[in-house]
Amino acid sequence: MPEATKSLIRFTQLVPTTLEWLWPGRLPRGKLVLLDGDPDQGKSLLTLDWAARVTTGRPWPDGSLPGSPQPVILLAGEDNVFDTVSHRLLAAGADLNLVHLLRAGPNALGHYRALQFPEEAPLLREALQETRARLVIADPLPAFLENAAGMNGPQVRRALTPLADIAQETRSTLLTVRHLSKHGSHQGALYRGAGSIQVIACARVGLLAGRHPDDPDMRLLACFKNNLTEPPPILSYRVQRTAQGPSIQWQGAVNLLADDLILRNGERFGASTARAVEFLREALASGPRKHQEISTAAHDLGFSQGTLRRARNHLGVVAYQLWEEGRNVWYWRLRTAPTLEEEHAQFLASICREEA
Repeated sequence: MPEATKSLIRFTQLVPTTLEWLWPGRLPRGKLVLLDGDPDQGKSLLTLDWAARVTTGRPWPDGSLPGSPQPVILLAGEDNVFDTVSHRLLAAGADLNLVHLLRAGPNALGHYRALQFPEEAPLLREALQETRARLVIADPLPAFLENAAGMNGPQVRRALTPLADIAQETRSTLLTVRHLSKHGSHQGALYRGAGSIQVIACARVGLLAGRHPDDPDMRLLACFKNNLTEPPPILSYRVQRTAQGPSIQWQGAVNLLADDLILRNGERFGASTARAVEFLREALASGPRKHQEISTAAHDLGFSQGTLRRARNHLGVVAYQLWEEGRNVWYWRLRTAPTLEEEHAQFLASICREEA
């Protein structure tokens, strides 16, 4: 690596520019955008729908206008471009003359492969300069990382930063697609994407595709991160099956939050424990109760034993046994005043400390 040189510039020497949008509120020009979602949510269909609108100048689903038709570059790393992507582009109404497929190759055997970033980022820059494309779609993101394991490490920023720089230089929107993690089902959208948090940190806008909580056949497109403006409303859509192939049928805006798409029962991590704490506090407010009664009532309200245990620890609930009808019965009570046994233990402990 050549030795770095210093560049020191006063901000008075810089010429401010205006933020431009390919799709206002959702696809900024010159920026990195991330589309997250589980499989079978129509993520790839969404990207091809947007490609069709860019190449034809058709209005966006919310009615805003993209301007004159512009070229698009596809980095297809998952679906077959011959029997799948081409048909879906036609079903979406794209102008195929303005859609470019970018790959590396051919090699000695005449084979092509997906570009690998960051090493082959200059090839993307060359393609953008040649085509003047305004939208680049990398679907899915791990297919284009030199080491897919980098999705889970800090080196992912090393791969994405050059791409963000290229997007800024060429004033194009670089849209990447990523699956959600199978873990963290009680975490919000910002933390559910697969791989390192550095992935969403590099993106200026984060979009999420998911199912409507009350209508499994309806999907939703939400914006869960936007560093540039207020998040736009959530838009609904359905996947329409036609003879030419599946396509997106937009349904309009809905009044929901991004986390409603992925949180089970709309409840984020920690919220269930907070509710269990209130349940325990109210259940034991009038005095001790049998543990079995508390456990049954908690189960009927949907609390797991783990959640109930965390709530008990938070409140400092005291568990003790009483001999009833020939057996020991566990009771729970709130920790207010110490029991006689606790007072005796405290007394013995104080004597030991004095003698020591």
